[in-house]
Amino acid sequence: MVKMQWSLFVFIVMGQCSSIGGHLYDYHFIGENKTWKEAQEYCRTYHTDLATVANQTDMKRLHNHPKYQVGAWIGLHENTTNIVWRWSQQEVEFNESESNWYQGQPNNVDDHQICVRMNGGTWDDDHCSNSYEFICYDV
Repeated sequence: MVKMQWSLFVFIVMGQCSSIGGHLYDYHFIGENKTWKEAQEYCRTYHTDLATVANQTDMKRLHNHPKYQVGAWIGLHENTTNIVWRWSQQEVEFNESESNWYQGQPNNVDDHQICVRMNGGTWDDDHCSNSYEFICYDV
């Protein structure tokens, strides 16, 4: 019985939490459609920020979580003319080698696709004004 309870605990933690920089984060899947900026504001008001997906382990945890919906905003965006991708959580640097872009992405159509959403097990750049469900995190 103890072994089964421990296994269930590990499964729950792996599905909802992640470790970035030695800190444990708890993910929250928000089932409301919002623009990227509205989603960021919501996450910063009720949680910490939009989700940072620092590595492929985080990506798999989020993608395999039963509450995950296709097309969820994450905290990746670019806000410069030089197309420099950044996480909403400013202290975490974007690591291109840990990204998981869909084939042909990012393509920045019309120079306006500067926000990122998880789409299945990959990332797509998209217009920030589109509305999707989103993922927040707490420290």
